[in-house]
Amino acid sequence: MIAISPEKPDSSVDTANLNFKVFSDINNELAKKLDLAFDITETIEEVYKGFGIDLEESQGNKDRVLPIPATYIVDSSRKIVYAYIDADYTKRAEPKEVIEKYLENFNL
Repeated sequence: MIAISPEKPDSSVDTANLNFKVFSDINNELAKKLDLAFDITETIEEVYKGFGIDLEESQGNKDRVLPIPATYIVDSSRKIVYAYIDADYTKRAEPKEVIEKYLENFNL
């Protein structure tokens, strides 16, 4: 299991207590290739700053681009066996469902 974040390695989540690696998608290059990146307006960026989120600082660029949250399970033959994508960033894959699909596809 891995996580991919648009944040710089030193700005990303505290990885000390995670049992998986967190990789940085510098400049959202992977998100762009997967058509999961979108531009935000300067107004929205100011809203983020009001919440203490400085995208330029955390991502290390001035692009104002964010990824759409997505969860994938890819089997050993590189086939996507589960996908959850929702443009509404407040909605995420249900952890129980992801774990069940993972266990089902890897016979664990």
